[in-house]
Amino acid sequence: WATWCVPCIQEFQYKNELKAFMDEMNIQLLYISIDENMSYQKWSEYVQSKKLFGTHYLATASFIANIQEKLYNGKDITIPRYLLINREGKIIEQDLPRPSEMEALKKSILGAAKTYK
Repeated sequence: WATWCVPCIQEFQYKNELKAFMDEMNIQLLYISIDENMSYQKWSEYVQSKKLFGTHYLATASFIANIQEKLYNGKDITIPRYLLINREGKIIEQDLPRPSEMEALKKSILGAAKTYK
């Protein structure tokens, strides 16, 4: 996500329902921001003002390049993007439905949980 991404910000309205489901599934939320050239303080204040529950990471340029290479095969990054990663760091689902499509998101996660338990 990024602070300038309108669809990202729109998805935050579903954060409470998303958090409740993730807690039920014992899944940790990790928000990775690809905001470039933003001060940590400004970004941190933004996260706090949106009251986003979970772990937050302001990606470095090298991390963004790594994401672009591994998830987007070197093509432009499109956000928001939702992934499911297991405890070993393996990507289980790399393009989940958005929280605004909560039933489809739940179905995808429940299906992946059955497959990878």
